[in-house]
Amino acid sequence: MPCSTLPHRSACLATLGLAWLLLAAAPSAATTYSVSCGMGNPITPSFCANHMVSGAAGTYAAPASLHSRFTGGGTGELLEAHATVGAGTVGASAHARHYGQFAAVGQGAAGRGILTLDDVVFSSSGTDPIQVALNVHLSGDFFVDPSRPSSLSSKIDVGLGIGASSFSGSYAAFKDGSANKSGLLAGLADGLGGVSTTLTTGLVTVPVNTPVMIVLDLQATASAGGGGPWPNSGEAKTDFLSTLSFVEGGPVFTLPAGFTGTVDSADGGIVGNLWGAAVPEPATSALVLLALVGLSAVRRAA
Repeated sequence: MPCSTLPHRSACLATLGLAWLLLAAAPSAATTYSVSCGMGNPITPSFCANHMVSGAAGTYAAPASLHSRFTGGGTGELLEAHATVGAGTVGASAHARHYGQFAAVGQGAAGRGILTLDDVVFSSSGTDPIQVALNVHLSGDFFVDPSRPSSLSSKIDVGLGIGASSFSGSYAAFKDGSANKSGLLAGLADGLGGVSTTLTTGLVTVPVNTPVMIVLDLQATASAGGGGPWPNSGEAKTDFLSTLSFVEGGPVFTLPAGFTGTVDSADGGIVGNLWGAAVPEPATSALVLLALVGLSAVRRAA
């Protein structure tokens, strides 16, 4: 179907190579941190590698990030992509703006980060597999300029993996306030400027006392579709940088009722099925232990 017949022509920018298959990476033998980006238009389909500000696309054995930025001089053209992956968190952002040079053909940008953990262990005194669900937090902002006549979209794609099972969702915001949404993000309202929500996967059966692969995958895309020469210009931005993470203040995994084991991942920062701020700092834990010892001594003395 030609782009001119689609209700949102900026969706055609996926043909520029800006849309990747979620969870495409094969199961990893080690924890990996992957970052990648795509920027271009139908005339010049790949700006990303040639305009890297910091970092580089690739798969690494340690936390990684990249930032690529292209500007068109005095025309106001801008393409920008970020991706970052750390211990239990993934971020991506994209920015596309055209004010003349590429207004007739449109352009887009995308950033993507993938965290693949191979050391998540569900510890148990038993041997029977258990059913679990993964809880993550997602927050960020969509922006499409409603004053411009161009076809514009601001979009995210989310992928979550537990072992061989995967869950995905997408949300694309358009300047008329409508949205295309699916999967994990199907329940979000139309016309969102920002998102802050908890996502929970379906139940998956996992083994105990052996590592299980966990994947967090986030892609941000901004598309400014062709709408003729200036003033048919436009701008779209998708800012979800460092904002897909394991939940804080609650269990990372929903575990079966009565399960007495726990969940840990050194690479993912999960301790006792808690992540981030919910995990006591070592110094705090030591102080708590000392306080308990002191209280016990006082009670004995009494």
